[in-house]
Amino acid sequence: MYQRSILTCFAVAMSLLSVLPGNETQCRAAEEKQEQPHVVFVVGTSHHLSRNTIPTFARRLEQHGFKTTVLLPEKTGEKENQREEVTGLKVLKEADVAVFYLRFQRLAPGEFTHLHDYIESGKPVIGLRTSTHAFDYQKGHPLEEWNQGFGKRVLGSEFLFDLSGETVVEHILAHRDHEVLNGVAAKFLDPGTLYQANPPTDATPLLLGTGDSKRKGIFKNQFGTYELTGEMSFPVAWSWKNEWGSRVFTTTLGQEKTFGLDAFNRLLINAVHWCLEQPVGTTPARMAVANSAPNLKRPFELTQDHSPETERKTFEMLPGYEVNLFAAEPMLVNPIHMTWDPQGRLWVICSTSYPQVSPGEKPNDQIVILEDTDGDGRADKSTVFADGLYVPTGLELGDGGVYVANAPDLLFLKDTNGDGKADHREVILTGFATEDNHHYISAWRWGPGGWLYFQEGTFMHTQVETPYGTVRLENGGVFQFHPRTLKLNVFADYRASNPWGHMFDDWGQSFIIDNPRLYFSAPLTANSRAKLGYDASGEGTKQCGGEFVASSHFPPEVQGEIWTNQYKSHVVARYEVSDDGAGYTIKGLEPLIQSSSSYFRPVDLKMGPDGAAYILDWYNPLIGHMQHSFRDERRDTTHGRVWRVTHKSRPLVERPQLTGVPLAKVVSHLRDPESFTRQQVKRVLYDADQQQAKQALDEWLLTLVPQEPNYDHHRLEALWCYQTIGVVNEELLRELLQAKDARARAAAMRVLRYWHSEMKNPLELVEAAIHDPHPRVRLEAILTAGYIPDPRSVTIAVKA
Repeated sequence: MYQRSILTCFAVAMSLLSVLPGNETQCRAAEEKQEQPHVVFVVGTSHHLSRNTIPTFARRLEQHGFKTTVLLPEKTGEKENQREEVTGLKVLKEADVAVFYLRFQRLAPGEFTHLHDYIESGKPVIGLRTSTHAFDYQKGHPLEEWNQGFGKRVLGSEFLFDLSGETVVEHILAHRDHEVLNGVAAKFLDPGTLYQANPPTDATPLLLGTGDSKRKGIFKNQFGTYELTGEMSFPVAWSWKNEWGSRVFTTTLGQEKTFGLDAFNRLLINAVHWCLEQPVGTTPARMAVANSAPNLKRPFELTQDHSPETERKTFEMLPGYEVNLFAAEPMLVNPIHMTWDPQGRLWVICSTSYPQVSPGEKPNDQIVILEDTDGDGRADKSTVFADGLYVPTGLELGDGGVYVANAPDLLFLKDTNGDGKADHREVILTGFATEDNHHYISAWRWGPGGWLYFQEGTFMHTQVETPYGTVRLENGGVFQFHPRTLKLNVFADYRASNPWGHMFDDWGQSFIIDNPRLYFSAPLTANSRAKLGYDASGEGTKQCGGEFVASSHFPPEVQGEIWTNQYKSHVVARYEVSDDGAGYTIKGLEPLIQSSSSYFRPVDLKMGPDGAAYILDWYNPLIGHMQHSFRDERRDTTHGRVWRVTHKSRPLVERPQLTGVPLAKVVSHLRDPESFTRQQVKRVLYDADQQQAKQALDEWLLTLVPQEPNYDHHRLEALWCYQTIGVVNEELLRELLQAKDARARAAAMRVLRYWHSEMKNPLELVEAAIHDPHPRVRLEAILTAGYIPDPRSVTIAVKA
């Protein structure tokens, strides 16, 4: 009796629990699980290994909360007439979305009826690759019209022909904001051949493919007569509403290796969501992790607004300044580094491969050229100069081409036929370290004397064979390279960490950004290569790229500041640089830009031809690869921007004409206050005939008078130009060592470091400078003494 009462009470209690809120939640969760959208894949071919790729993709789609069914083909008929046919299409009655991967099928009438019923239902349809030629019924068969009708009427295009080789795929600019393209790389290389497709005019083309026919002329196939013109472009993905009212997404991509591309998988996942009018978010599993541990990585919500204007509105500007968009995706994607040419075009390295390509993926990082042809402050032309690179990290222009960091190689690329694309690729040097690609040789910049500088981070071990012997560097430092002689030096060997910026001030003093510190680099350039410790001149947070402000567009109070990029804190920072005798003190100031967007990642900054500051924006929620998985879904390979900062109340600088004019006019710009212009003058002279460049410099020097402002600086600019073109001007060097301005004397002593072997009694000049009243001149004299292989150098240096 007592036992029965206990059991009765227990049963009543359990029945009451069934109506409590917790159990109600479980019931509701069970109902929701039953209501998962059902995606049915109908695979009617083994072409492109679709019987393997489609089931794999279906399993991936299930992680996004979908139920999937995959129908695979089976062989039917006698051996000599054997075909592959798919059966079981009655399951389409339960489908919310049907995904077709068909090719030359001859479905039995009953199976076709199930397919036809689904089409007439107006439910969503996705067509992949060969589905544009889904059927191959014999002539006179009642279903013969569907041989072309399925592609044309259901999917939006029939099959016409295909080309050969790989396909370059890119967003169609007018529709880049379409939901299906969210998170899809703006440009990628597809291993499959390009199909010609002709979507209807009311379709929305999303992706454009470009391929090569490898032959030209008229050709015929079973579908018609066509003309091949070499390189050809056609839509490879589009959305549409067909005659039955179905939401349609069709792509002619889908070769077996295509399914190994992150971009393609993202495209199909987006397409399924779009067909069902559902937002594309993170997987339920990842969302559950985020909810249970909110301090972990935030899930990446792909449906948020990633437009440039939305990002611009997050910028809090320094009072008096404004910013406008100069260029955005798809003109450039994942930009890393940039440089200007004398024509005023911006060259940008873009790397969608970073941090590493997926297995089977072919790297296709690019160099693009951006042009503002109408002078309105916004790029209107983008040209791919080179592709097929793998995480390139720096570039500079010279010798009619471009030098590129593509570790372990230093490449030289050149356009020899004038079509704007590199057709010559040469490995100049190799052996640069590859242990960690965010420490690759980077921060490329021409110095004032014509050497090319770039630097390498910690943990790296470089060993480069040169005509002068092997150059080695361990655990970071700064290189200098002279392309025409192939001379490679270690310019600064010190205890480097993350040296991602290098700048020269108006007097040629070198400063290194080595996170999070800023160094006055002269003491690091001793010939001993002792890797001594050295106190920084200033400190901030993680930052990269940077420039000294030397532009009359900006007000006097900011001239000589360092502007650089604190990419982790979404800031474009400012630093005040104070001369304290032998060295400098660097102090942080109020930022130029502070953004509330976690995507704003400024990575490079350069002054432009109009005097404005241009900022390269990696635009990504993630940075680095140590902190996050290489395959983290939040890695953005779709966006990239260049921002242009101007002052509201000051006129822009008139763009200098440095090409197509006499060298005398080019050299006259050495008086300009803009460091951009003076540096570009050196690049023009470098590429000009040496004797003509020397003559222009000789004549310009005669126009200078001691009474004019900046007399010593003008002469110093000329000295650097002589050094750049490879002409030793001993007379000018000796004059500058006696200049009134100590900054000019220090810079001239540094040039002696490179010219001493071609001058008479260089040590007497060093000894005189050892007794100079200014400590920085004495510092430069000690350093220069270390480069002159004469025992007297030591006895002179210790007199300082």
